[in-house]
Amino acid sequence: MIALSIGLLISSCSNNKPVTSEANAKLVSVDSLNSNWNNGWNAGDENAVANMFTDHAVVLSGAWKVTGKDSIVKNWVSRQLPRMTNFKTTKLASGASSEMAFQTGYWSLDVKRNDSIVGTSQGNYTMIWKKQADNSWKIELLHMGDTEK
Repeated sequence: MIALSIGLLISSCSNNKPVTSEANAKLVSVDSLNSNWNNGWNAGDENAVANMFTDHAVVLSGAWKVTGKDSIVKNWVSRQLPRMTNFKTTKLASGASSEMAFQTGYWSLDVKRNDSIVGTSQGNYTMIWKKQADNSWKIELLHMGDTEK
């Protein structure tokens, strides 16, 4: 009986999984990253939005693709920023590891022209954030789909 008890104790201890450094690592708050994203757009802060992208980031929207931070800012951010306000996201799912994070969900915004709201737009998004060498988090991939046809 004692041998059986000791055998069960040893067996149960040996089945414990080792603690990994990733399990001990503090994971980034994906909600916080996304909040900074929304705040940058709603403040009309092109530099804040631009600095959220890696130098080789990719933005996809329908058949449209822009690669590289400079091209993303020139061909997308600087064109969209003046035409929108009240940007909001609704998270459907998110997750993080020690090196990558993602969030996906729905977005909505008001379209403006000459400081007047002239319409709304909505769609879905998926963002993949990557931890940088300086421990900051930047967008590696952004997919923004427009659900209005």
